[in-house]
Amino acid sequence: GAVNSARISHGALRELDNSPSIHFAALGDWGAHPTSLRRRNGQLAVADGVASWLDKISDENHEVGDESAPFILSLGDNFYPAGVNDLDDMTERFADTFEEVYSHDAFDNVPWYAIAGNRDHIGNVTAQMNFPGSSRWIFPDHFHRVVREVRIPGGNVDRDTMKVEILAIDSIQLADSSDISLEVTTRSTQWIQHHLQHSDADYLIVAGHYPARMTTILDELLPDHRVSAYVNGHDHCQKHEIKNGVDHFISGAGMEVNSLNHEECLHDTVDDNNYLGGF
Repeated sequence: GAVNSARISHGALRELDNSPSIHFAALGDWGAHPTSLRRRNGQLAVADGVASWLDKISDENHEVGDESAPFILSLGDNFYPAGVNDLDDMTERFADTFEEVYSHDAFDNVPWYAIAGNRDHIGNVTAQMNFPGSSRWIFPDHFHRVVREVRIPGGNVDRDTMKVEILAIDSIQLADSSDISLEVTTRSTQWIQHHLQHSDADYLIVAGHYPARMTTILDELLPDHRVSAYVNGHDHCQKHEIKNGVDHFISGAGMEVNSLNHEECLHDTVDDNNYLGGF
């Protein structure tokens, strides 16, 4: 649904007859190996849920290429347990982990904007990039941008659109404990600093795999640049909190909820045995 923005006052939004909206689902840690039956069942259940959500918003009659058409943010750990090794491995895993699971009609023509997680980095991340096997899979580089301009109902000559920008980042290259080279980390830091500084979006969202607590640079940059929201996976649960004026959303339950191994989930009251995942 529409994301609350720190860049536009709520009062200004209330003055609009119908505030604009953009629909996307965010899910991370979904890439269960077919031999892991519990996780596979969780992934299938979440896929059913996303498809049902897409069906519910389909009555808005979005066309392919429509700026307000729904999309998916894939928040990393796309292929468990260790990413993919090469293009042949990617082709095989993509068929059984993605195509066989997200096969509902509702997913037709819905783009997936992907980033890498720590599991993907065990393998060859570049083998996932620019994959020729699907037009839905959009993963051009470690860092990339998604920009949508949404028409404002009842807008005027001076202002008839609202801009949403998503910075899709490889947070593993920014992590405090990363074994990535200093050269790569420096270049990655410069990329996000540049795009945060020069963004003219009304809604500016950053999407990564690691929670911001694992990347000191993100904890510093997000509030400084009035980012609307940070969305991440890694922790196998769902959580929302506000830190220094920035909305943080954890959505790492693409195939399971597991509070035992993820500190951010320990407070959750949901029964893990009866909760397969979410988005």
